Amino acid sequence: MIQLIIQLTVATIALYGAVLSTINLIIRKKPRLKVKVNIASLVGIGMGTSYSSGPHLMVCGMNVGEKDIILSSLCISFPYTTEVLFVPRPLPEDQKFPYKVEPGTSYQGGILIDEIKGYIEKNNFPKNGNFTAILIDQVDNKYRSAPFAISKLYS
Repeated sequence: MIQLIIQLTVATIALYGAVLSTINLIIRKKPRLKVKVNIASLVGIGMGTSYSSGPHLMVCGMNVGEKDIILSSLCISFPYTTEVLFVPRPLPEDQKFPYKVEPGTSYQGGILIDEIKGYIEKNNFPKNGNFTAILIDQVDNKYRSAPFAISKLYS
């Protein structure tokens, strides 16, 4: 009889935990940021003196979730290394870190391609690999782009 009571108690506690976990999963919505990378040429017209003209790696983070995201930094993850912090040129200039990205809005910043190439060549990275752009928020959530071919920086 005591064995049956113990089994029923354990089963009830397990069921209670499963129900609470499911409710927590439904209620708690994680912030979501969709990150895209492309190459664009910035000519510096009307963008102030802090911009270098020339090709930039553009990183765009679109908040597709339902909560605000406060971005704190931009990194690039190369093969065989840890993440490397780069200081992006925000577009427009008022999008400096920390930057609040509300639902339905986006962050856009550019990194001078010569700066990235210099880092690749200084560290003798192969030019046939991929890298990933990573936007990091203030609570250390990391939002990664799809892999981007290093060779595209040289074409």
